[in-house]
Amino acid sequence: MTGLLLDLTWHGLGYATMVTPGRQLRAAIGNGAAAPPELPFSPEVFCANLDRLGGGLLFIGDSLSRLHAVTLAAMLNGTETVSWKFSGDVISDKRQDRWDICEQRLKLGFVRNDLLAVTSADCKACNAIRSGRRRSHICEPWANSALLKDFSVFVLNSGAHTVNESWYESNIRNAAKYLVVEAPHSSLLLYRDTVPGHGGCEAHFHDDPLRNVSGAEAYVKGHPWYDGGGTSQTFKRRNELANQVFGGSGFQHLPTYGPTLMRLDSHISARDCLHYCVPGPSIVWCEMLHRQMSQAKAMN
Repeated sequence: MTGLLLDLTWHGLGYATMVTPGRQLRAAIGNGAAAPPELPFSPEVFCANLDRLGGGLLFIGDSLSRLHAVTLAAMLNGTETVSWKFSGDVISDKRQDRWDICEQRLKLGFVRNDLLAVTSADCKACNAIRSGRRRSHICEPWANSALLKDFSVFVLNSGAHTVNESWYESNIRNAAKYLVVEAPHSSLLLYRDTVPGHGGCEAHFHDDPLRNVSGAEAYVKGHPWYDGGGTSQTFKRRNELANQVFGGSGFQHLPTYGPTLMRLDSHISARDCLHYCVPGPSIVWCEMLHRQMSQAKAMN
């Protein structure tokens, strides 16, 4: 099999993209500071690490977390299965996804919850942010032992929707506390940085990465994108809070902010300068996750 055809839809914009495995994927990542880490991605090694860590992998977070999950599923030749329901909750279309990976032995999952809201009341308040829009459900329930039991590695992300800082901090603190207590024994807990979009991205689709983070932050300051509050400083502050909360709770960090901020290229279109096409920076996120899991295996 020479490739895996994915049919992706973001914000109503449908597109299909060919993702090829192994070295061909790595060749499309870019160069300079946005290059992948030293450990080459290997589906066999990734699956072996996941086996050693106890089971499946679950992403919980915003739509960029879904991009992370979809990219990883492609790199592992995963088979998408029917979205699941639990505890009587009705799951919105494409807000929870599951793939069979690693020769169908393990599960890869995604739950859409932009603010990592834990309780039903917090999920309802979160969804009210988008009330009246076509896609109003951005916080699906995830804090349920029936869901968590299939997974041993958890990757959390929050921040693409800018909200009151105290509310943001309260939600991520509650999420960290919940997973530390309720995740299966010896689980690996990680959180990923959130990165703003790049205004005017359509003019930079084929650009090389910018040279440094400060230059990328200056670009975003002059070319903001997304909900009017998505400046680099806003996102930096959110990431600092996440580092304090999750890092203080024993989570490991996927430092995607710098390498992704320098990538003006590969955004979907002038109508969507937040999400990326595949191949694109999300492959680097998967490389980072691969390295973290390998290091965790070595420590264990």
